[in-house]
Amino acid sequence: MLASAMPAQMPRCSRVVYILLAFFLGGLGIHNFVAGYTVRGVVQLVLSLVCAVMVFCTFGLSAIGLLGVFVWTIVEIVVVDKDVNGVKMN
Repeated sequence: MLASAMPAQMPRCSRVVYILLAFFLGGLGIHNFVAGYTVRGVVQLVLSLVCAVMVFCTFGLSAIGLLGVFVWTIVEIVVVDKDVNGVKMN
């Protein structure tokens, strides 16, 4: 009897959806929540919100934090091609 092949796992989201969410909502970490990277998404969300509030309190000096989140998001757009389970996004 032939062994049945294991069905391929479906990714949590497609690569196009991940990139679009990262591009438009990257600072909020929504793309990481969709791909299953919950901790990473929470860190991006909290960092963005804290820096956004601090921009008003420090007269713009903490905008460097927002720039950091922006750079982090661009790096994720380029580097991340698998979801949290290690399944390659289509």
